[in-house]
Amino acid sequence: MLTNPSFECSAGIADLAAPQGGTMKIPVGWTVTFINGTPWVYSASMHFNNGNCGGGAHVEKIEGNDSIVVFAHDLEWTDQPGKPFDVSVHQQVQVTPGKQYCLSAWLLTLCGGSTMPNDCPEGFYMAKMIGLDPTGGTDPRAASVVWSEDRRNFVSRDGQRIGWAQMTVTAQAQAGTMTVFGRINSPFRWHGNHGFIDGFKLVEAPALALTVPQRVDGQSATVAWGGAQGAMIDSIPAGTFRPLYDLQFRQGAEGAWQNWQAGVPGGQAALTTSASTETTYFVRGRMRSEQPPAPPIGSSPNHRFASLWSQPAPLVFNRQAPIFMPPPPVPAPPAPPAPTPIPVVAPPVLSREQKLVQVAAQKQVIQFNPDAALQKVIFAHGFVPNSGEFDIDLDGQAHIGQRAENLASGEVRVYFVRVGDWGNVQFVTAPRSGGTREAPPSPPQQMA
Repeated sequence: MLTNPSFECSAGIADLAAPQGGTMKIPVGWTVTFINGTPWVYSASMHFNNGNCGGGAHVEKIEGNDSIVVFAHDLEWTDQPGKPFDVSVHQQVQVTPGKQYCLSAWLLTLCGGSTMPNDCPEGFYMAKMIGLDPTGGTDPRAASVVWSEDRRNFVSRDGQRIGWAQMTVTAQAQAGTMTVFGRINSPFRWHGNHGFIDGFKLVEAPALALTVPQRVDGQSATVAWGGAQGAMIDSIPAGTFRPLYDLQFRQGAEGAWQNWQAGVPGGQAALTTSASTETTYFVRGRMRSEQPPAPPIGSSPNHRFASLWSQPAPLVFNRQAPIFMPPPPVPAPPAPPAPTPIPVVAPPVLSREQKLVQVAAQKQVIQFNPDAALQKVIFAHGFVPNSGEFDIDLDGQAHIGQRAENLASGEVRVYFVRVGDWGNVQFVTAPRSGGTREAPPSPPQQMA
């Protein structure tokens, strides 16, 4: 997609007047913008080969035979060498609006020059930056530019070589043109400060496919992921790119994102919650296309590509059933046949309120279970259970009931709820002595 992505002088050279005087040689396809300072920008091959494109001199590069080199003004030759600078190169490309594009590039910075041991002061840095403007603008100062930044020097503080840094940035095209940027920002004055830009690759980003159920019963949901690397990545010569996936979740719209799956192949996994009430999670994913360290196997330089993080997908875990579930009743053994039929006098028919009070009075064995549907309401009303939960048939439907008392007032209630309808707890008020001369129990009260 890019013209002259490896900055080859052999592809052509454009002259550029230097702010400090002289003429700079810029590989064709790229436009230089001086954001701050007056650095020297040049074809690295021509700089190190005395103005010739190619030759026997060593050229610092990552791809092809050339790169862009940027030197601080007065690099080493005054009492104030290595003046601060900020400079970018850019190129516009035609794209499809709405599609995601990924830029992979390689940059190298040398704070204090290449002499070892390195003397770049603590806290000083040179920022390597690559960017994409999805609107197609060419101003590196614009807020629309999406940047990726790396401030590491070419060596670590303990002298371990870092060298060239591979960088990746992704954006979704908002117009038919997208602008690619390479940039080096050296905000501190220090001798020897210079850097290189090389090896740009712009492709359509990998396309993630993430499947998240909207709502599930219970405390576990299966999330699946996959995707396609795309023809541009698949057609990179000698490439051994493979898809890798990162997934994150958060609880609630304002929760912090937590890593869940990192660098895994396509597949699926169960996302679980410990919440016992209705809870909403959000899940998002990202697809990466990478190859094992190359060379010797795979395309060189070893580019890495990634999609944007997907939009958060909501996942609702429904309200859980009560933790306490009474065991089923044990069936009674069959009664032996009576030798002589005895007339059976049917007991008086009880109202459902009387039936609740009668059964509750026989079950006064306290079984505390504050997570159960009944006891949550009992305790919330300031009452204390004084019977176990019991099964009872009301109007032909299975219910669970429990007797409770207010220790301050002495009021006695029988709470009940239809099995499966745990959020609709009701109660009736029982007479204190349970005798036949007391007032009848109150009608059922339904919770709001």
